[in-house]
Amino acid sequence: MNYDKNLASKLSIFLPLKGRPLFTLRYFLYMEAVECPFHILIADGSLDEENKKIIDDNKHRFSHVSFEYLRYPPDNTILDFERKMADALSKINTPYVVWHNNDDFSIVGSMLECIKFIDKDEKGEFVACGGPAYQFMIHKNKPFGNFTSNFVCKNKKDGVLSLDTKSRVLSSMPFYQTIIQNVILRTDTFHQAYRELVKHNITDLLVSEYFLVRYLLCKGKYKILHNTPYWFYQTNTSVWQPEFFLKKVLLGSFLEEHKITMHLIAEQIVQSSSLDLTSANISAIQTELEEHFVKSLNAKTLKDFIQLQTDLLNCQFILQLIETYRGLKNCLMRFYWTNLKKYSWYLFVWLRNPRLATHVLQSVSAFQKVSKHLPDDIKGK
Repeated sequence: MNYDKNLASKLSIFLPLKGRPLFTLRYFLYMEAVECPFHILIADGSLDEENKKIIDDNKHRFSHVSFEYLRYPPDNTILDFERKMADALSKINTPYVVWHNNDDFSIVGSMLECIKFIDKDEKGEFVACGGPAYQFMIHKNKPFGNFTSNFVCKNKKDGVLSLDTKSRVLSSMPFYQTIIQNVILRTDTFHQAYRELVKHNITDLLVSEYFLVRYLLCKGKYKILHNTPYWFYQTNTSVWQPEFFLKKVLLGSFLEEHKITMHLIAEQIVQSSSLDLTSANISAIQTELEEHFVKSLNAKTLKDFIQLQTDLLNCQFILQLIETYRGLKNCLMRFYWTNLKKYSWYLFVWLRNPRLATHVLQSVSAFQKVSKHLPDDIKGK
């Protein structure tokens, strides 16, 4: 494929691993199929050696993919994970980075468009750039098999474009989660965010995720290129067990750690403003953030968030219902809709950017090919 190699050299893919070795295999098969032009840094915090083994045993299948493997102590806790992230990010020397999970698949041409956008930002106003993300599901949540849902777009917003730092942060509350962590980011900023999490011993996953969003938005704006299908990812494959939000609030460390991160964000806001970096100014901003967070907690936001938590806790039951319903559809209909989605993407993007449309079609076709089944010679292993 004809990629801009000079542009591609400015980005590293950061791939933290924990378990799911067959997903790792599928990820690399896809990267080989699309001729990935980026270097991949693997940070493996698995509890066993299965990821390392499947990579070593199948290197010949993705011999054209550039990668480096780093083994870390197991991710037994969120803090272990954060330490791994901070250390591995310190080893990346490209100006831009993107965090991939092994069930994520980005369209290379779209990634290059995002790099091009942020690289032209001479004033440094933007910290992140991405495009529309699409989710899908595979039968029984496996890495290989038939699709049980087609690609559905999940981020149709414009990004976060306010010039004012505080306004960008306030827009992310109370539970607004962008996919900013998984788009093209400035490496030094992403690294610093994880250094802060480690420094302050943040052990709650939700607090960590909210802090990352808010910290990155403190450092700049987030642009979504609407005509650039960017990323598709498989849902409900997390290795972290979800906990009910109210349990975390009542019995866990959420409130204490959330307050710590509010203080850190307040410091960033003061530093970006004309205010003096004094305790009084930081405390005033922190109070404003906390009050806004509380005021944002209304019947709708709580209902939506608790419903999300409930869905996560009962995802296996929900998946069974979804699979039963979709199992009533015949194979021809499923094939028709999957390909209709694929070609509608192509036609939509082609009208605006024919070159990118080719990358979109190649990427989706490559993914559908490699995700269909395991390579025949490793079945049963």
